[in-house]
Amino acid sequence: MPSLSLLLIIMAVYNTSCNTSCDVTNCSMRILQWNCNGLVAHGNELRHYLINNSEKYHVICLQETFLKPGKTFSLPGYSSVRRDREDGAKGGLITLVKEGLNYTELKISSLLECIIVKIKLRQCSLQIINMYISPGISITKNFFDSFSLDSHTVVVGDLNAKSRLWGSPFSDERGRLLEEVIDEKDIVVINGGQPTYQHHNGSQSHLDIAIVTSDLAARAGWSLINNRAYYG
Repeated sequence: MPSLSLLLIIMAVYNTSCNTSCDVTNCSMRILQWNCNGLVAHGNELRHYLINNSEKYHVICLQETFLKPGKTFSLPGYSSVRRDREDGAKGGLITLVKEGLNYTELKISSLLECIIVKIKLRQCSLQIINMYISPGISITKNFFDSFSLDSHTVVVGDLNAKSRLWGSPFSDERGRLLEEVIDEKDIVVINGGQPTYQHHNGSQSHLDIAIVTSDLAARAGWSLINNRAYYG
């Protein structure tokens, strides 16, 4: 079962409250990212975690929802942006944004499976990219030219890439490609080095990545929550 991967973004440098009625203060944003491996099967685990956890999240990014058009999913207190995989099995994304936050969805033409939302705060906007890349597809660096990674941007997701840069004992082909993208675009991986996925045989992998633009790197933190602690 996947682990719950928590990305904590702190933008206190702006020292201002946002322009909404939500509880965002000092422009601090808490983002939860999880490859749920099917929301029909595991949606109640997410609900249980949120009810029993004291942390409150402004944005929740879910990968591999396995949902198809016509299948509903909602979370009280959140608006949802969905991208279902209509032409194949598995896949799918949902980004849940806390009600009261002013956001827009940015639609782009991209071969990558992603959702982009921009959240407007009083003195800043934060772009959040929720991404899933299947292990079986071939990607190039050009895939990442479809969206801006200039500033105030967070990328979270299961990219199915292994790299020493985010704690894997070795770098695979996709990991090396992403290392080049990260270097060329001057963006920063903020993973803490722990594995983010545990296989059924007990082995672990580093597949989920949190990336921020360089202007956020000094104000971003990342931690991992193992959902086995909640469900055994």
